[in-house]
Amino acid sequence: MEVVEAARAAPSDSNSQPWCVYLVTGKAKDALGEAITRAYHANVMCVDEVGRRRYYSALSIDRSDVAARARQTERNCVFLDAPVGLIFATHAADET
Repeated sequence: MEVVEAARAAPSDSNSQPWCVYLVTGKAKDALGEAITRAYHANVMCVDEVGRRRYYSALSIDRSDVAARARQTERNCVFLDAPVGLIFATHAADET
């Protein structure tokens, strides 16, 4: 909650926070993680390639190591095995 409260007060270009956060735990988190993993394997996920390259680089996963990247992506799909999942969302009209 501290993270959400701090983010709620973060400045933006219009002094608004056009986002919402969803918190999932327990069986709901597990089911969502499984659904996200299925979407990943079905190649139906939108992916920010530049962001992913930076992310893997920060984890010292070489761009050519396809197996390590796939393992990390699967961990991401299940919220890195954390007990709580936070999903931040914006309205489509607010995206740039």
